Amino acid sequence: CDDYASSIVVDHPLSVAIGDNAEDEPLSIEDLVVNHFQTVDSVAFYHDDEEYDNGCGEHTTATLSKKITKCPKALLVHIKRFDAENQKNEARIHLTDTLSLPHHEEDNDNCSYRLCGVLNHIGGSVDNGHCTAITKKGDQWIHYNDAIGTRRSISYFTGNEYKQSQCYMALYIQ
Repeated sequence: CDDYASSIVVDHPLSVAIGDNAEDEPLSIEDLVVNHFQTVDSVAFYHDDEEYDNGCGEHTTATLSKKITKCPKALLVHIKRFDAENQKNEARIHLTDTLSLPHHEEDNDNCSYRLCGVLNHIGGSVDNGHCTAITKKGDQWIHYNDAIGTRRSISYFTGNEYKQSQCYMALYIQ
């Protein structure tokens, strides 16, 4: 009854949870990514509000862990801003120009990335809102709002408290 199961799941985009952030300080994108890879002990499995029986007359629990075996060339980080009722968590996320992934197995594998695009959601729920994007073209950042593209600095998004609460996805490349 000492079963062991392992599976490899391609987790792309990397969906990171914000959690219940009631503090005024912004969350770091790096901290969200590191938390995504934390090992969780004693995860219980449920079906129809009852724990699964593992076939040995015992309830089933497991240790959940995630790790990177090969770093992708592009990394799309999806920030889970919406709850089960489709309401938006407007916690501030501090994006960084660079990002390094933890827990990669190959020492020579480069898991360092640089920011090249951000998707923002303006609005309070999934059911209403507006999306804008900012992308890097050469050395310049372009903010796209409908059909209008405007040159901006990246700090227009990363250093602005209101904009930090709108980031929904961030694209990093090697």
